[in-house]
Amino acid sequence: MSEVEQTKLSKLSEQHQRFVLAYVDNLNAAKSYQLVYQDAQYSTARTNSSKLLADTNIKEAVAEQFKLRTMTKEEVLSRIENIARVDIQQYIKDDGYIDIAKIKEDNIGYMIKGVSDTKFGKNFTFHDSAKALETLAKIHSLYDDKTNVNVNINAELKADERLNDKLSQISSRLEQSIINREDSTTV
Repeated sequence: MSEVEQTKLSKLSEQHQRFVLAYVDNLNAAKSYQLVYQDAQYSTARTNSSKLLADTNIKEAVAEQFKLRTMTKEEVLSRIENIARVDIQQYIKDDGYIDIAKIKEDNIGYMIKGVSDTKFGKNFTFHDSAKALETLAKIHSLYDDKTNVNVNINAELKADERLNDKLSQISSRLEQSIINREDSTTV
């Protein structure tokens, strides 16, 4: 990170810098305090970490670090697109094993959803490209046409039902009014 990005953090003492970085990593203020001040009892760590987080300079440094670590919308969309587009076959060696070196070289380690040990070796699970495509379709509102049509039809049907109910009420009143007039003129 450049000096410009570190301005708020660099204004703090070394211990406070370490506290901020630890807090941003684990989101546990007392634990972060104890990582920096290793002799502190838990109750002391809770009290003092709360005081630190109330300090304006530390709050600003924490906010700065969160902002630096947060992915932009463009980064998120790019990752989802990559998951949808990647051909995982290009990372499988002739012997059937995954080419981890090539995955690292292509900087797509985020494609790996999980790794587990089996009696045959490591089992790699990759993010689902169909799920990524579905997410992209939602982001680009590809499903909205059907949803809007259904909502509009339902809304129109309800409006038609209310209109028919009102017309029936008016018709009944009108018929009743005509009957009452006829009765009063014949008497």
